[in-house]
Amino acid sequence: MKKIALITLLLYSIALQAQFSLSVGSGVLFSDISSKSAGVANKKSFLPAIGIKYSWNRVSLNTGIAYINVGYNSATVASLSNCYYKYLVVPVYGSYAIPVGRFYIGANAGANLSTLLKARDANRQRIDDAYSVVPSLLTGVKAGYNISRRFSFDISGWYNYALSDFDRNIDARMNSFAVLAGMNYKF
Repeated sequence: MKKIALITLLLYSIALQAQFSLSVGSGVLFSDISSKSAGVANKKSFLPAIGIKYSWNRVSLNTGIAYINVGYNSATVASLSNCYYKYLVVPVYGSYAIPVGRFYIGANAGANLSTLLKARDANRQRIDDAYSVVPSLLTGVKAGYNISRRFSFDISGWYNYALSDFDRNIDARMNSFAVLAGMNYKF
């Protein structure tokens, strides 16, 4: 009984020192669709995102939601020319930040689940062979500035490595690099 009370007290004291943050940002996603079977063109798209962060000291656990719209251009497969895929992305990642005065720098690592919302070809016909969920790993770096006790601004660069193909018809993975900027509010 004493052990349970001690563990509960320890967890409660850790929770009191932790902070929740809400982030709103946007950026640009540069997708690199690597394929062994079809020639492709790289695409870029706008990337709106919202996130929440549970941080304790310099370490934090983050999640959120982002919307991406990526295109695919096949030089060798005519039926796959000018295809567009829209995804809702849910990242879960850990962060480590090093404060330097009012500035901070840090590193991020985790995983994404991209859920397909819509897939269309050049004729606006639905693509039935797209996978509905695409898992991926992500890593990134960030830098920011604490404007006040509650508000901060940061900019981050991300690399996203797909763990599976995004379409059953082609051997292609959608790896991407993103640059995001946004505001954070600490509760």
